[in-house]
Amino acid sequence: MQIWAMGRPASAAALKAEDPSYDVVSPSPFYFPDTDTTPRELTLAEIKEFVALHAEAAHNAVHLAGFDGVEIHAGNGYMIDCFLKEVANWRKDVYGGSIEGRCRFALEVLEAVVQAVGAERTAFRISPFFASYGAYTFLVSINANAMLILFHKECPHPTMT
Repeated sequence: MQIWAMGRPASAAALKAEDPSYDVVSPSPFYFPDTDTTPRELTLAEIKEFVALHAEAAHNAVHLAGFDGVEIHAGNGYMIDCFLKEVANWRKDVYGGSIEGRCRFALEVLEAVVQAVGAERTAFRISPFFASYGAYTFLVSINANAMLILFHKECPHPTMT
């Protein structure tokens, strides 16, 4: 089962139809032209909530729905991908700035999911060379190898695809 959060490509109309209190959120308020939406920047408490929700989704998929494992989708411009890339993450707190800061959310999600279902049932998908919807940057490809090295150093067990 692949688990992920939309982030900035989410449809504000679809979210409001589900629950009027839902907002399009992302690490930073980076405009998304396909939906004509500027997402709201996540608070630190909301970031922690998203980490917990990933773990809950993994637990439900493996322990309740009977899936063999989960793949965390951290690519293609969705929530985790936006944290990883400078072009979409302008945060000045511990979740932005350096490669380590930008990787923090992804690593916290990965750790929480591994705790929920085990490393042998956890995969992690990234797309380091994917242009983040309307913003192309060479820094993404330059930093991709450094991110992969950091992920391997911090979490050597999960399968990286």
